[in-house]
Amino acid sequence: MNDLYRQELMDIYKNPSHKGNITSPTVSVNKENSMCGDSLVLDLTIEYGVIKNAKFSGDSCAVSVISSEMLLEDIIGKTVQEAKEIDK
Repeated sequence: MNDLYRQELMDIYKNPSHKGNITSPTVSVNKENSMCGDSLVLDLTIEYGVIKNAKFSGDSCAVSVISSEMLLEDIIGKTVQEAKEIDK
């Protein structure tokens, strides 16, 4: 893996901008992976069908933190329908 790419991923892992909780989220979902032990809480603020804010918290590995950060970066500003159309 390219060192620059690896460094960028480590920066995301160490300083995720969407990690935390939303005080009064429109939606809050808690999921656990029984295979690896990761747990994740996702909070969304939705206004008029648009995702205005998103945060995640929990106890999870680097891959989960990085992928959560990248997903939330992608869905903020999208409609709920657009977010639902994102596939694996």
